Amino acid sequence: SVGNAGIIGIGERHSIVIDSGTIKANVFTGSNLEIIHQDTVSAATWHHVALVRNSGIITLYVNGVASNTTIAIGTTTLLNSSNTFKTTVGTYKGNVIGCFGGYIDEARVRREAVYTGNFTPPNTPFTY
Repeated sequence: SVGNAGIIGIGERHSIVIDSGTIKANVFTGSNLEIIHQDTVSAATWHHVALVRNSGIITLYVNGVASNTTIAIGTTTLLNSSNTFKTTVGTYKGNVIGCFGGYIDEARVRREAVYTGNFTPPNTPFTY
């Protein structure tokens, strides 16, 4: 129920957060852009969250359903100023303020888009 409790921080400028039951993705491309998922999630329930970049478009999926909005970033890099991709699990943009107070399973970053449309979330461990 806290504001911007970080699920995963990507670099210094990007994150997936939960804010009062709403999943949000924050992406910085010169200005801060935000995707807000239209459905709220409930506590004490597992949820599948995926932020996908495919053909220059970023889409947020919650429980296999794409958000109503996307962010077009084209070829803009998501790397930080040091040309690295630091990922922190359970924090908001690497900040210890606003940490996620729950369980996270199988946090991962892939080089290719795994999901490109609505899907049924897996109920078994992910295989590579």
